[in-house]
Amino acid sequence: MVIIDAARFEALIFDLDGVITQTASIHARAWKQIFDEFLARQAEQTHKAFVPFDLETDYRRYVDGKPRIAGALSFLTARGVDVPEGAPGGQADQWTVQGLAGRKDQYFTALMEREGVEVFAPAVALLREAREHGMRLAIASSSHHCADILRAAHLAEFFDARVDGVDIDRLNLKGKPAPDMFLEAARRLGVAPSRAVVFEDATAGVAAAHGGGFGLAVGVGSGTHAVALLESGADQVVADLGEVSLLGNRRGSVEATRPARIFVGVKIADDLAEELASFARPLGPHDVRLVPSNDIHLTLVPPWDEPEIAGAVATLQAAITGFNPFVLTFTRLGYGPNLREPRLLWTECAAGDELSGLRIALLAAYGKSDSRPFVPHVTLARLSRNGRTIVRRTPIDRVLHLTQLVASVELFQSPPQGKRGYEVLASLPLGRRADLKSVE
Repeated sequence: MVIIDAARFEALIFDLDGVITQTASIHARAWKQIFDEFLARQAEQTHKAFVPFDLETDYRRYVDGKPRIAGALSFLTARGVDVPEGAPGGQADQWTVQGLAGRKDQYFTALMEREGVEVFAPAVALLREAREHGMRLAIASSSHHCADILRAAHLAEFFDARVDGVDIDRLNLKGKPAPDMFLEAARRLGVAPSRAVVFEDATAGVAAAHGGGFGLAVGVGSGTHAVALLESGADQVVADLGEVSLLGNRRGSVEATRPARIFVGVKIADDLAEELASFARPLGPHDVRLVPSNDIHLTLVPPWDEPEIAGAVATLQAAITGFNPFVLTFTRLGYGPNLREPRLLWTECAAGDELSGLRIALLAAYGKSDSRPFVPHVTLARLSRNGRTIVRRTPIDRVLHLTQLVASVELFQSPPQGKRGYEVLASLPLGRRADLKSVE
């Protein structure tokens, strides 16, 4: 039995496959199907013996917990097979690493549609108990199907944040055993790694949690695999999450009951944000508040007080279904909203019907209204009361030709009074439709 003190730890971060759901076996069988096809073809061409992919040893040793390309390369390298990597998103019928990974995804989807998603009952019980203790929850899975699996299993509402294979590609994160995914999950939850517990069934995953400096790494497995988890960095190992109990109660604390001030928007990419922030630096000598580059964003739904973050994330996920990525164009740098009452230095933006349609859907989803004319903009500095003097002394008005592909929408939390810096609570990708209704 593992007892976790909810007064010491603020958050729980879970791997998905093999910890929350029994989809690890589906992943393993999909990998076996594609690797056996490939290995049989190789054996025929080289006149060597056909040695099939082993569901237990090969999957756990080379593939489990890793991003699909890294897992495929790990296994093929172990077999001494040199296969071209191919172009990202390469056609699934090609005998490249990208092609094999794409075909594996097709097999996985077919298996999941046919068999559905099995959820471990002890895992659901622990999620509910953690909610009762006021703890924050995140999922960190290398799977590109993570969002679909959570929807199919009716588990999405439990989690305040999700980091998955889509985020690995989009944010260029290193896969497990690197700690990047878990660190990103902790960042989105707004907790220090030392205040979070990680649950993992893969040796690469517990190594990632150990390497990331997390407060506790709990391996999930039994028999010889439990030993491997301990050797890879797990602090403790359980056979399933029914062997985990929470001690203490955070629900009654002031911090747990205080609603969070949140809003919905688009985070500006780091490199572009740095460039935009540089436009505001000439205002440094004046009485202004420059926006740090990592806080630069486009607001879509104005801030409100929200007591239930998990519900807000679930609402955001449902609202953006059906919306695809679009290009945001930064057209003009200047003062706003007008020169008679200049309060901001901003960049005006344009994205056509995609942006306005997305904003309307988000406002409706959250039951919000905004009677002000929508002028898409990104704030770079907030002026003091003598804004007109600042405009006269430092005139800024120029045409811009900058763009960003908007591939996700973010849920932000405003900083508490006396503090600075917005926190990204969740980042949900556009263009991910709920295509797996047949298994729900």
